[in-house]
Amino acid sequence: MKTLTAEELKTLDPKRFEKEHYKWQEYAGEYFAEGVEGGFTEDMAKFGVEVERITYSGFYHQGSYAAFTGRIKIAEWMESVDGLSMEYVALYLAVLEDGSSATVYTSPRGNMRVDFDGFYDSPPVGVFSGLDQESWDELLEEQVADIALDDRLKEWCDDKAKDLYRTLQKAYEQETSEEQFLESCDCNDVTFEIEDEDCLTQGD
Repeated sequence: MKTLTAEELKTLDPKRFEKEHYKWQEYAGEYFAEGVEGGFTEDMAKFGVEVERITYSGFYHQGSYAAFTGRIKIAEWMESVDGLSMEYVALYLAVLEDGSSATVYTSPRGNMRVDFDGFYDSPPVGVFSGLDQESWDELLEEQVADIALDDRLKEWCDDKAKDLYRTLQKAYEQETSEEQFLESCDCNDVTFEIEDEDCLTQGD
């Protein structure tokens, strides 16, 4: 019997090395997503989105995806995205006043849904407080139509889900790479036993 380090195994028995790397990938791939999910949740909170659930399937087959469900505080989202709170001031003040929110469900099959809750139920507020209710409602309807809020939220959330998928894929590739396998074996003093006659000389 001969005891080899992972580096030596890679040189002397590449097929065995590939097999051991593959076995290790199944273990290493179980935990790679935790940091990504935590980072995504923190990042989305900056946009007023409370992520409630993340799902994914990856990464190299048809149907691979990443998706999330969450609750969006519309006023905070408008403050954070493309200056929307400045462009659509009446709508922003309305959703800020009544605390409007939406629940978003992204889906790998494109069946995304946004459900609004208590949407702009406030009376005229801020610089618009002198308007009568009818004029205020008409102004809000105009801004809602102009901003296309439902479609804009769906597009934004879809982009975020795609970013999440790419980040997960990159993290998986890094965590399960050959370099990580070699480093893990070295740090944990992992060695491999093979029969002397199974050893291959470099270049065979």
